[in-house]
Amino acid sequence: LGLWQAALPLWSEQGLEWSRLAEIVPQEFAMNVLHEARQVNPALAGELLEAMFVLHGDDNRYFAMAMALAPSSPVGYVSAWAARMKKNGIDEVSPLLALASTSERASRDRLHAVLLMAAAFEDNRGTDHLAEIASKFPPPKFEEAIVDIDAMAPDLVGTFVEGAATTQTRCEALAVVLDKLGVNEVAEALREHGRAIAFS
Repeated sequence: LGLWQAALPLWSEQGLEWSRLAEIVPQEFAMNVLHEARQVNPALAGELLEAMFVLHGDDNRYFAMAMALAPSSPVGYVSAWAARMKKNGIDEVSPLLALASTSERASRDRLHAVLLMAAAFEDNRGTDHLAEIASKFPPPKFEEAIVDIDAMAPDLVGTFVEGAATTQTRCEALAVVLDKLGVNEVAEALREHGRAIAFS
């Protein structure tokens, strides 16, 4: 296994095709190699997993590895695996939910995972994490977040705003965005809420 582990960064550095590595890894060692790769470099493990999946087709072991890699993988990559799992009737777990629930990930990535679950897969389990995600969202990114939510899952805008409005400063930042978007009554309500927080 050490040989295959050492091959991963070399394969990436040389720009070689991952499909070729997938072909030469003995099938009986495939999952062991992926597990080793995950420990060393999750991103490279994800590329190799993709190549193995394309080569060998549907295999629940590959779906399990995709779940394990989801918390550290790009949102688009995770979404692709979510689609594959849904196609294969795997609904009880979701790699997008695994990403959305990972507190170490950037708030923007977690939000996009929640929105993709809701918009593309009609799965609202991610909304359980939305308020917590919103509470950690940086105020300079509030407008971008609200625009994204309004475009993909407008029913969740209120949940995001409520979760993000934890201090007077954050309430004011949200109010500025909502004023800009023409939602003046809600903006004023947020300012009042912010003043109440400040004096509580």
